[in-house]
Amino acid sequence: MTAASKMSPPLDDVLDEIASYATVPSAQQLRELTAKYPQFEKEIVDFVTDLAALEMAPTEDEISVGDAQGIVDRTMSRVNQMLFDSKKSAVLTDLYADIKASGHDSDSFRRLIGIDLSILDCVARRLVRPSSVPRRLVEAIAFALNRELSMVREFLLMPPVAATAYKSRNKPQVQQMGFKDLVEHSDLTDVEKRRWLDEEADGDERG
Repeated sequence: MTAASKMSPPLDDVLDEIASYATVPSAQQLRELTAKYPQFEKEIVDFVTDLAALEMAPTEDEISVGDAQGIVDRTMSRVNQMLFDSKKSAVLTDLYADIKASGHDSDSFRRLIGIDLSILDCVARRLVRPSSVPRRLVEAIAFALNRELSMVREFLLMPPVAATAYKSRNKPQVQQMGFKDLVEHSDLTDVEKRRWLDEEADGDERG
């Protein structure tokens, strides 16, 4: 037995700590709990889900099976979103990390927002000129990641990332491309390409 395991409290004590809260743990509290007790992450989420379900349950003595299942489904969705959000950094700096924390992989995410993997990679590495990115794409990314539009815009304005790590003191200059150029060279269908090419740039709409 390691020193860490000797110091780790039993699961019952952890759940008792959560039960002592005046209200159902918030996203911030959930973040702190799962960081403090990573070995009990699943149990903590299940317990918080139960607490939230009780809070949302009708006050009547009897509810139908369908009502009860609906409460559980909505509560599980709410807590899972809290868990995903708790794993995100306060500032969006790594798009792929945020995608994973939101419960997606690269393929499901790019399909959700309507681009291909080559465009997603360029956006993630900020190889696209920020002023050329369509507002619709900025909004889609923000919605899929549950982030503010301003956070996505600030992410796109950060310095681009080269594909290879260089040990030289003189880092190579990374050339950014316009979004429409990325679309033209993508694997999107002609219809999908035309839809993106017709979109106004976010920079244009903001003046």
